[in-house]
Amino acid sequence: MNRIEEVLIKLQSIINYLKKHYKIRNKKIFIGYSKEEEPIKKLISKISFYLSINNIIPIISLRPTPIPIIAHQIFLKRYIGGLLVYKDKNDNYEIFFLPEYAGPPKPDIIHEINNQSPISIHSNKRTKRLKKRKIHKIDPIDEYIKFLLNSVNKEKFKRAGLRIMLNYIDESLYGYLDEILLELGCDIFIIKNISHNDFYLKMKDMIKKGNRFDIGLTIKNNGELLMAYDEKCENIKMNELFSILYHYFINNKKLGNVARTPASTHLVDAIAIKHGCNSIEVNGGFEEISEILLNNLAVFGGDEEGGFSSCYHIPIRDAMYSSLILIEALCDHKLSELCKIIKEKYGMTYWRKRVIKSNLEMNDIFEKINKIKELYDLRIKNIKKFPNGFKIILEEDNWIFLMKNEKFGLIKIFGESYSQKIIKEIMNEIIEYIKN
Repeated sequence: MNRIEEVLIKLQSIINYLKKHYKIRNKKIFIGYSKEEEPIKKLISKISFYLSINNIIPIISLRPTPIPIIAHQIFLKRYIGGLLVYKDKNDNYEIFFLPEYAGPPKPDIIHEINNQSPISIHSNKRTKRLKKRKIHKIDPIDEYIKFLLNSVNKEKFKRAGLRIMLNYIDESLYGYLDEILLELGCDIFIIKNISHNDFYLKMKDMIKKGNRFDIGLTIKNNGELLMAYDEKCENIKMNELFSILYHYFINNKKLGNVARTPASTHLVDAIAIKHGCNSIEVNGGFEEISEILLNNLAVFGGDEEGGFSSCYHIPIRDAMYSSLILIEALCDHKLSELCKIIKEKYGMTYWRKRVIKSNLEMNDIFEKINKIKELYDLRIKNIKKFPNGFKIILEEDNWIFLMKNEKFGLIKIFGESYSQKIIKEIMNEIIEYIKN
């Protein structure tokens, strides 16, 4: 079985899921794609054909489409879902399904789709009739740009006249955020498809040569994840980025709770408490944060990878939206100053991530850690299990979260402390326990 056949079998499982849960006759589904490539276009043609056979009307994007734009189309047009057709890191074709609520699929949806049996495709009569069916194509850019422009203070942007360096990791991102920033009066310099580290070196070199930038941004993972550098080309850590975004949002947009994943910073907890709000730690990933945002239980949410959204936006990680919130904050202060403000008001935490190879199962690691009473002379107060790992809570607001990437045999270790030395030593001890 080749990769195209595997993708089509997965598509059939998605169709089966939709048939079970919706009256799908003449319902619409939006199809986006990552690159302008002939093989991808041919695969989209096959996907459209199979959807049509099952009385689902495919609406195909006229341009490469990152995940947030697909989610926005679902949200705006009330489609029963969306598909992203793309190539993974190994150049294999894949499809990613977004449900009708325009957020990431919940684990139960993924489980149901993955455990569906392939359905029969079509009869010859039906095929002949479908050849006459018109293919619907739209360009989603104007609707998305209008949507994002309504989420920011335009006058504030235009007065500031900021200079921004952008790095797009994915081809599908071209023409969205840059068009919005130009309309908002920003001066932008775009780098395409280089690694985050190479982008850092490029930005640093340009600053040395006398160029001025207020911020450097890398957008990756089909538009979901954001990384940032300040005006001096200093990397903004995830704890700082999340804190700046949440702090600015509740002081300038809407006051309310924050939702976060177990491996993301606790600094937002301190910000929430200071403003009379709560921090909600979810058990899983951003799919749970999406549900919280949809139900207005929090105004802002984020994860450890650089994915953020709010109650005013579609319930999916959108790096273009969070970029605009961050850049709007720069209209009042430099990014380095915003980091300083957070530090002065709420303290400075050191959030770290390390990745190691290990063949151990998470239960084995848990049993090892569960036998010890302290790490780096700090008492272990609690060890909490999560579906994707476990979290060690220590004295003095220190914590460690461990999760496994089964596919690659990697253990991801996240941690945070108010002391740089403590978090380094705790992580070293944890790694020694795992290896020995």
